[in-house]
Amino acid sequence: MKKVCVFVEGQTELIFVREFLLKWYEYQNVSIECYQLIGNTTHSAEYDFLLQDAIVHYQLVNVGNDNKVLSWLLKRVKSLKEEGYELILGLRDMYSEHYRKQSRIINVELNQQIMNNVQEQIVDWLADDESLVSFHFAIMEIESWILAMHQSLLKKFSSLTEENLISIYDTNKCIDTTIYHPAETLDRVFQLDGCRYEKHKTDANSILSYVDKSDFQILYDSGRSMSFNSFMNALLFVNSD
Repeated sequence: MKKVCVFVEGQTELIFVREFLLKWYEYQNVSIECYQLIGNTTHSAEYDFLLQDAIVHYQLVNVGNDNKVLSWLLKRVKSLKEEGYELILGLRDMYSEHYRKQSRIINVELNQQIMNNVQEQIVDWLADDESLVSFHFAIMEIESWILAMHQSLLKKFSSLTEENLISIYDTNKCIDTTIYHPAETLDRVFQLDGCRYEKHKTDANSILSYVDKSDFQILYDSGRSMSFNSFMNALLFVNSD
């Protein structure tokens, strides 16, 4: 059994990755354990999906803070390697309080600077083990990827049309370069149906329940989010055999 560990910044990211894996593998050949970091201790989080005969095992860890994803990941590399993990991923949003102070628009140069800085820290900290780690940013937030799968939003909100969505954002353009604060945009979509998006786990679970494997494939094939494609390629490295 191959083993992969994924550190994410929050519960929305954990739910997204969990549901992606379950639907991509069609609830077969995959085993998933979910944890949440509280203080300096990991605790079980919703929901595990355990299969003894799985070909790949994923451990998902919600760090609960965007700035802690990299530092916590780096501290765990040695022990995870000893436990037989072959790949350790990090996933966090590009949008953050720090980013807002640097730029009020999507800044491609700033994005690259942040990503380069992370890679430099990985190399400096890990030396020979850097190949075990692959760090990723959802640009600008994990909600970008949800917005890019607009067909799923239309399934969730049956009263809405694509024209309704287009009144808020362009459903055909590259999502990585067009929406500065995706969570805010997703909230505007929710408001069209008389509700609010507040990053609660119920919001994420509700949205992802309407997403199926074909929706993820359509997003990947469209090239509308290269940050999604990059993360998906790393997450599914086991399929390259």
